[in-house]
Amino acid sequence: LKYLIDRLPHMQGLSIYLHYYEGYSIREIAKILNKRESAVAAYLSRGRRNLKEYLTQAESLTSAYGRRMYQ
Repeated sequence: LKYLIDRLPHMQGLSIYLHYYEGYSIREIAKILNKRESAVAAYLSRGRRNLKEYLTQAESLTSAYGRRMYQ
């Protein structure tokens, strides 16, 4: 998962890391990054959405590879 977080745009990845790995609240992250809370919430939302897309793509590639392998 760390590899996928590193693929995110910088502020999204940093916000995801601070929130989920370090346990900071949105308010605390906003102070650390000198951003508004609404901006941090948007970074987190976009970051989660992008991670979901990355995971979905990886899953479809894996299952497509597996189907070809066993046919």
